[in-house]
Amino acid sequence: MTEIHRDFDPREFWDLTAERFGHDPLAVVIAPTGTKIVNRIRDFFQEISLAPFLASLQGKLVLEIGCGTGRWLTRAEDHGVKIIGLDLSSAMLSLAKVRLLPRKFMLINADLSHIPLRPRVLDCVLSVTALQHVIDQNQLVSAISEFGRTLRPDGAVILLESASDQQKGERVTEDYVTVIRSLESWKRLFEEQEFSLTEVRPVNPSLGAKPLDILRGSVLKHSRFYSNQLKGELVGIRRLLKILWDMTSSVLAVLSFPFDFLLREKLPSLSLHKVMVFRVKQAKTW
Repeated sequence: MTEIHRDFDPREFWDLTAERFGHDPLAVVIAPTGTKIVNRIRDFFQEISLAPFLASLQGKLVLEIGCGTGRWLTRAEDHGVKIIGLDLSSAMLSLAKVRLLPRKFMLINADLSHIPLRPRVLDCVLSVTALQHVIDQNQLVSAISEFGRTLRPDGAVILLESASDQQKGERVTEDYVTVIRSLESWKRLFEEQEFSLTEVRPVNPSLGAKPLDILRGSVLKHSRFYSNQLKGELVGIRRLLKILWDMTSSVLAVLSFPFDFLLREKLPSLSLHKVMVFRVKQAKTW
């Protein structure tokens, strides 16, 4: 699964992403090469999907994994949540410190598989499109074990991640490093660490993205828009293709928005991203 990214360095990848795309507060944490309108629509659906869960955490102590520039830290605090941010990228956290002023948050620069907190201090662990970028299976297992160590016996993990309904093997996207795991894969990974899946909610069917997925797979399979833009090599015909791609994706996103909003609960199988709630099965001795 990791062959095409065998030299992938997560810390370097996210530091470069922060430096290259940090001027756009949504792009840097959603889709760096996405257009403003597409990212705003994605952010809208993520926010309305997570809002009820954040409201239920009022007064609770929550750790956000992969907090990036602090998008969810402020929203969680607005719901009365006591929240801590953790991120591997020091560049992301530097942006967060600037953007979160004058608010004060505890920010931790650490690997998610080695959380520098005492056992059983957290009420919840939150991850929004962060774990889907962990391509090392052993690291992901270690991270889930750390969640169990730091959570109280009645604690929960709330994920908003890519989770396909299809029972296909995991795959890593070619350019912007994301592991597409099935819902069953997430369930199995957490069950092995003594968690149980208690709730699943769809986020957005993204009907306008379906034709783009077909186009990407057949015509633009090796376009590598992200890596070329990251390296400043998006020129010539590649830049023209990127402009056409942006125009098409923006138009389709706007056209599909009302249908996505009305049908998001009725078409859960078409929602690549899901909100998943995992709860600790039983207390462990650490």
